[in-house]
Amino acid sequence: ELSGEVEANLKYNDELLQKLSDYKADEWDDLLDQMTEQDIKDLLGKAGYVIWPVESVGLPRSETHDGPAGFNLIYNAADASAEWSAFPTEATIGCSWNKRLVYNMGRAIGAEGKVTNSIGWNAPGINLHRSPYNSRNYEYYSEDPILSGYLGAEVIRGAKNNGLWCYMKHWAASEAGDNPQNWNTWLNEQTLREIYLKPFEISTKRGGANAIMSAFNRLGCVWTGGNWALSTQILRNEWGFKGVMVTDYFIGSYMDYTQAITAGNDTFLDPNLRSADIDMTNPIYADRARTAAKNML
Repeated sequence: ELSGEVEANLKYNDELLQKLSDYKADEWDDLLDQMTEQDIKDLLGKAGYVIWPVESVGLPRSETHDGPAGFNLIYNAADASAEWSAFPTEATIGCSWNKRLVYNMGRAIGAEGKVTNSIGWNAPGINLHRSPYNSRNYEYYSEDPILSGYLGAEVIRGAKNNGLWCYMKHWAASEAGDNPQNWNTWLNEQTLREIYLKPFEISTKRGGANAIMSAFNRLGCVWTGGNWALSTQILRNEWGFKGVMVTDYFIGSYMDYTQAITAGNDTFLDPNLRSADIDMTNPIYADRARTAAKNML
């Protein structure tokens, strides 16, 4: 289903997809040129548990779901929700130290996604158990960055092998509290890299992660989704991440569209499905929005 009014049976252009597997291929420009400015703003802004359809490039509507203990039904009304499996919490799975187990878990969730039009999964959670009083520890594997990184990498690898992409979360240093809005996290760069970013690094390099979710908190005094050093310099330039970044639940009071796309945060988890408010007459913002759309596609 391309939109609410148009239905079509899509036939994938396998030759084109093979060319587009090269992020630097010239064909990307031809494809992106087919998208209107409104297409781009819709694709980026209307990412609240859904991949917004774009008819100009043949992108069908599909769904993404929260996790990480299997697909959760939140805002989407998937008919097949009753058929989804419930898996143990990550805190329980972390006790297994079993990479093969989580790889097969990823494959199983990917298989469920295939038959329920669910292409994205907001998981795994790979922040750390910094404190026993953190109210979201059940979503994370452990207090150890190496263990968390290897388990995250394997569940991502398994899910990708069954056609599902995983928004590993919450990027980054989002260990405190329940949805830590207006929370400023202060730490030095060595601690950040050696402990709190390490699970994401392992999941990117070993698991081939191609999707990630930014966090509510600020790193220092800069919101993580608008932090260029974090989301472009480290994640993309140093680690070689090629993929899409979505915000956590979109809060317009400080999750600024322009700041986000300029920093490297591409899309916005907005259940209200609002088009992204980006000034496309500004050549810098228009170029960054085009790159964000490319990352999404």
